Amino acid sequence: MVTLEYLKTIKYAKEAESIALKTNNKKKLPYIYLELAHGFSSLEFQKESITYLNKIITFDFDKKPKEFKARVNHIYSWNYMELGLGKQALEYNRKNVLLLKNSKDSVELKHLAQTYEDIAFHYYAEEITDSSFYYFKKQENILRKFPEKETFLSNATIYSIKGYLFLEQKKQKDSARLYFQKALALRKKYNDNYLDREYLGLGECSFLEGDYNKALEYYLKAEKNIQEKNAEFNENNDINQVLAKVYEALNDTEKQTYYLKKNKQFNDSLKVAHKQNTDEAVSLMMNKKTEENTSVKKNYTALLIVILVALSVTGIFIYRYFKKRKIDSDKTEELLVEKEILLSQKEEETQDLRQKVNESFEEVVQLAKDNSPEFFTRFTEVYPDVVSKLLEKDSRLRVTELTLCAYFYLGFTSKDVALYTFKAVNTVRNRRQNLRNKFDIPADKNMELWLKNL
Repeated sequence: MVTLEYLKTIKYAKEAESIALKTNNKKKLPYIYLELAHGFSSLEFQKESITYLNKIITFDFDKKPKEFKARVNHIYSWNYMELGLGKQALEYNRKNVLLLKNSKDSVELKHLAQTYEDIAFHYYAEEITDSSFYYFKKQENILRKFPEKETFLSNATIYSIKGYLFLEQKKQKDSARLYFQKALALRKKYNDNYLDREYLGLGECSFLEGDYNKALEYYLKAEKNIQEKNAEFNENNDINQVLAKVYEALNDTEKQTYYLKKNKQFNDSLKVAHKQNTDEAVSLMMNKKTEENTSVKKNYTALLIVILVALSVTGIFIYRYFKKRKIDSDKTEELLVEKEILLSQKEEETQDLRQKVNESFEEVVQLAKDNSPEFFTRFTEVYPDVVSKLLEKDSRLRVTELTLCAYFYLGFTSKDVALYTFKAVNTVRNRRQNLRNKFDIPADKNMELWLKNL
């Protein structure tokens, strides 16, 4: 699976980061952080990815090559899109347009074409069809400057998305079919084996026209193609769902049941795989922080030893002081008062130590209030059992859902979360209700208490 490749990327990049930090090789760090940002972004750890992107900006970012800056902007855009922050995503896409629009370099022009595709996808998702077509057209104009063999994959993607635009938003099945066929022909021309999306699109056209047998023919071709290329789980799920749908339309209950069961099996497999990948990604994320925390703990241990020694020395001096001096009964009370003051001072020092231990909680709360990209990472360090228990309840939880759980665990209300994350209160309430449904929390049960009792 592609996911495993991203995990490998993160693992190797973490090792490279450790070496670069030990050797003080600051020139390599921005490029290492870029790979880490890309890896975490692809694994849906958007806020962790943004953390590494923010680090890159501190390394003379303006002096970096255009291609490097374009990649950074692209990952920023993707992260914000995944977080549902479309305006911020568009902002970074526009930065890329300004950065690359006058470029003559072939690599930079391909980055510009990719940026236009990202903007087109944004408007496609927002169902602003005309704008989506406009930016796909700008992408095509750049791709025409290159040999077709170099750009056929991008062009095939454009044709497929245009097919879905006509199918879903313009409701023009004939135009949609034309684009799916153009994409299919282009892939076949260059012996590309990834044909399932085009087959699925053509099948959907036939299904919407009521030609279920023709739809079944295309869906079965898509299934065969997916099996031949050993596709990822999500593609298997898609084909199982549409095959169950078309067999239902054909009144073939046996085949419908077969594909519904197959879909469930893939969902179960995906659940296991997602948990493994999430656990490993979190482990990689926390590894360096754990080392840092160990160092901090050692410092606290040393501090405690110093204080204990100081207390012992102080105790010895107090003891000798009382032993050496022969005081009368009139001064005994005064000396006892002095001793109580000393003990009170030492107790205050002990409270100071306890305060340092509790600073981590205050730090996490402040990161939450600041809507910091580092909030979830720090939360997993301070409360690792909470995250693992939630993933035991539902291993398919996204980082955004886990982050919301973290807010509620810390005692934030829906209004608080909306205020600090710049979202509508109703949006947060709906997401909170979705989480209650996922965890099957009774209506009379307080969600914060439920999380505390995990």
